[in-house]
Amino acid sequence: MNVTPIGGKSPASKLIGIAVDTAGNVITKKIWSNDSQVIYSGTYDDTTEHIQDAVDVSDCGAFSLRFANTTDATVTITFGSDVTSNNIALKNTDGVDYSITIAANKRFMMATPDDYPFLQWIRNLRLVIKFNTVPTPGGEGEEKTLKIYLVKKK
Repeated sequence: MNVTPIGGKSPASKLIGIAVDTAGNVITKKIWSNDSQVIYSGTYDDTTEHIQDAVDVSDCGAFSLRFANTTDATVTITFGSDVTSNNIALKNTDGVDYSITIAANKRFMMATPDDYPFLQWIRNLRLVIKFNTVPTPGGEGEEKTLKIYLVKKK
């Protein structure tokens, strides 16, 4: 039997052959990267809502968040609209804001789409940060902050 070889060009302009399994299905394997970035680090000295700039997550297969709260204040994170730049929070079908509460002195809490299924449908991540009480400043050499990490799987 004659077979016509098929290939593709890699980003480095190298010819790569395409392989198939015994049933003729093309063998593919997605090579994922898991990039991590700090999207917020700091505190606020009030108890009002602070809307963060949107972070594009539309190119992700999935993403998760990590929270490291070294302050003595509980923090509520709500999610702003991912299709507009207004101050409207995303809500569930009962009209309740999607939110996550991070306890005081809670380190490395993780939020994934398994925990919060709405995260798999967001195209722009716009967090709204509200300290429920004013955090006490740290002492000499003592860091008292909220850090939020975004881990993108793409």
